[in-house]
Amino acid sequence: MKTALHQPSRGIVTCARPDPISNRVRIRRALNAEYDRLAHFHYRAGPPATRILTLAAYDIVAREPVGVLVVSMPVLNAPWRDAPWPGRFTGPDKRDNARRINRALRTISRVIIDPRWRGVGLAKSLVRAYLDAPLTEFTEAIAAMGPCCPFFGAAGMHEFPVPPSAADARLRASLETMGIDIWRLADPAHTNAQAFTSTTLDREIRRWAAASRRFRARAGEPIEHLLPLAANVLLSPGRAYASGRALDDGEHH
Repeated sequence: MKTALHQPSRGIVTCARPDPISNRVRIRRALNAEYDRLAHFHYRAGPPATRILTLAAYDIVAREPVGVLVVSMPVLNAPWRDAPWPGRFTGPDKRDNARRINRALRTISRVIIDPRWRGVGLAKSLVRAYLDAPLTEFTEAIAAMGPCCPFFGAAGMHEFPVPPSAADARLRASLETMGIDIWRLADPAHTNAQAFTSTTLDREIRRWAAASRRFRARAGEPIEHLLPLAANVLLSPGRAYASGRALDDGEHH
């Protein structure tokens, strides 16, 4: 039985029944303020570029939000998107592609759980609640920590690899040329010695950071701050997740 959303007379969308993980939880539509209360628990700094819908999981005993899910407009350029939906959003006309993307696709851009409620399936329940009544025919999500947080797949979304960015591929190749194992970037004793004796490593790490939306503002920081960031990205490639009628019917490749 699905967790259905319904519209009570007060105009607040709530769950038709308690979330199955606990009699203390309700999932309902919420204001952006609920996201703001929990945003500091997320590994990615700053809010998503757009916020179309927020769902919050409420502890009805403590009367506070303990988890949020944010839905955003999709980015227009996503190199992995043709894997779940071959040709659907990648035709020769870029304007037509943009219209189709904006009409038929939304992105789950954040799922944040209060640390006290992690490990009990709340993230999965939030994703499932949205997928039970999505805003559009197709839904996607990108998880930089996908291998560590597989709740998108547990909620029924289909997983696809994310191709490495040009900056990631360049840095990986440069490290191989220099004979530096990626995992050593996270080892302070080793990386500090490498960083201060190799101008090539310093240049390549800063070029990589400057090319990243997430890290470009940090490109001027001390090199020892950047090396662990690079190690985390290269050793934990992101995962893309997709859901929609064709995928759920088993038509994906």
